Amino acid sequence: MPLPKKDRLAEYVAKAAEAVQREVNSAPEHRQAAQLARSVAARLDDPQGAPALPALGRRVLMLSPRDWAYHSTVDGVIASALRLRGADVAFVTCGGGLEVCDRANVTEAPPMPCRTCTKYVDNTADAFGFERFPIRAGWAGVDDGEWPELDTLSSSELVDVTYDGIPVGRLMQIPSKWFLLASRSDWDPLSPQMTRRF
Repeated sequence: MPLPKKDRLAEYVAKAAEAVQREVNSAPEHRQAAQLARSVAARLDDPQGAPALPALGRRVLMLSPRDWAYHSTVDGVIASALRLRGADVAFVTCGGGLEVCDRANVTEAPPMPCRTCTKYVDNTADAFGFERFPIRAGWAGVDDGEWPELDTLSSSELVDVTYDGIPVGRLMQIPSKWFLLASRSDWDPLSPQMTRRF
């Protein structure tokens, strides 16, 4: 591991401070999100600040399953704008506990980063003041059981797997390649195993 560069000490200290702030739910972006949420709430409570557009009255679900700070924050800003326009907005998050996910890659995991990832996404949605629903909550007790036919399939055969008309094999190609850091699934001997797990 390379030694830290002395001329970047201030950067290292700032990053360490922000990492600690994220652990105690006080990250800079979360403080800004909470400020925006208060501003939106005040505007909605004030008839003068009511949105010019008629209320949509629609339910909007923002799919935000990963702790990529930029994406989570942009999702929150867009959700806030939709709320100002009358939409009832909530976040759909992962909820953690998956065997494998594309948030990490083969050089970092297992274990999956569920603790930090779930915490960050939940804190972001909470800071913006949105209700959240973890996908994981809907999976309890719904397992269809084993799918032993998958165990005998090669990488190229897994691509063609469908379930109730859904091309799950094709859908699993992207996260599997991302996890394996590979552009082709047939190059990596772990590919069939990872694709099955996804």
